[in-house]
Amino acid sequence: MRKLITLLLLTPTLVWSQAIVSTAGGGPWDQTSTWVGGVVPISTNSSSISIVGPVNISSTVYNSATPLVIDQTTINTGGDLTIDATAQVNVASGPGTDLRILGTGLLQIDGTLAQLPGTTFAGTTMSNTSFNAGSTYEHRNISYGVLLTATWDASSTVLVNGLTGSSTAGPSWLQSIGNFIFDCPNLALGVANLNGNLRNIAGDFNVVRTGTTGRLMFSNGAGVVPVSIGGSLFVGDGTQNAALWITSTGTVTVTVGVDVILATTSPT
Repeated sequence: MRKLITLLLLTPTLVWSQAIVSTAGGGPWDQTSTWVGGVVPISTNSSSISIVGPVNISSTVYNSATPLVIDQTTINTGGDLTIDATAQVNVASGPGTDLRILGTGLLQIDGTLAQLPGTTFAGTTMSNTSFNAGSTYEHRNISYGVLLTATWDASSTVLVNGLTGSSTAGPSWLQSIGNFIFDCPNLALGVANLNGNLRNIAGDFNVVRTGTTGRLMFSNGAGVVPVSIGGSLFVGDGTQNAALWITSTGTVTVTVGVDVILATTSPT
């Protein structure tokens, strides 16, 4: 008796990550003509992203509801990455440096740049990275980590909303910024110590939430720490736990340009 043996060959479908490079002429991020090879890069289809021309990220495609997620992205000499007003880019954590600037590369933020947990930046300076009027930097890291170096417009905002426990800000936070918002409902028992490194706030300083028993503190070191707030100091909204401690040791002088508004359910 002859037996009929059928061999079924299975060919797996492979999704290759590739190095994607912009054209020298650049263009909108979401357009295939902006990229060599015609592939629009995101974190899941690229091993690296290299920008060598002027590229802008439009809010009509990438916004708070549908943000662009990238990692291992380099803005090279000749590259100029602009995040348009109300556009949003989330930088995710990958195996290497997630966003870096080399040579004469430029990063301009008019919308929102969000740093997801574990993300690393490199090469940003006050001359090549600008948070312009109305822009937002969203710090979702679970600790203070490193604040990227940049020039901050007086109406830009640094939003810290990822801290989950005690953390001490390092010297990278010693920058003059616009507005500061602290909104960390999962801080738990933690002390979020700015360690005297956030001293010059051109706009408002707003403590929204610090968790049930957490607290934000300006400093707990020796010596005198001057803190200048050009706008108002807000603590809480009357419905959430928000605790702000000035210091536990040493001396901190806080100068507020407009109003001090305390509306918290926690001791401050």
